[in-house]
Amino acid sequence: MAALKQRGRHTAQEPRFEYFDFDPGDEEESPPPPEAEGQDRPVLRARRRVSLFPLFGVLAAGYLFVAAMTAQTRLLEISERSAALQSRIEELETEQARLRIAREGALNLAEIEAYATGTLGMRKPGEDQIKYIGLPSPDRAELPQKKARENFVDRVSDFLMEIGAYLAWEGE
Repeated sequence: MAALKQRGRHTAQEPRFEYFDFDPGDEEESPPPPEAEGQDRPVLRARRRVSLFPLFGVLAAGYLFVAAMTAQTRLLEISERSAALQSRIEELETEQARLRIAREGALNLAEIEAYATGTLGMRKPGEDQIKYIGLPSPDRAELPQKKARENFVDRVSDFLMEIGAYLAWEGE
């Protein structure tokens, strides 16, 4: 094998760095292989490389632990708030029932009639204020005659218009 030779030492005039130069004339011979089994072989120690995979695994586990603890505290806060809101709902339902009873008790017809006659000046209708109207013929209703349509498209459009009129009437 060719060896690397260290050349030069720095002096006051030379720059302060060392360099290595390859000299092809200097070759080292490899040691001869051991001939007998009893002879000790030289122990070669491999340089140990650090893998980054376990480091990332530990960091990921730490992150997941912190995330789980944060989620757990958030869940606890939400549970406490939910319990507080549930108790508030129960209080409001009790108050609503109490107010409903008070409102129904306030609807006394005798008090309403006294308020209407005394404060508002209203009075019950007398015999001279009631009038009946008589008609010479009995009441009856007439339905308009529909034109007979033979076209299928016209029938479908009439049906859809009737549904629209029904829905408009339901909405009122």
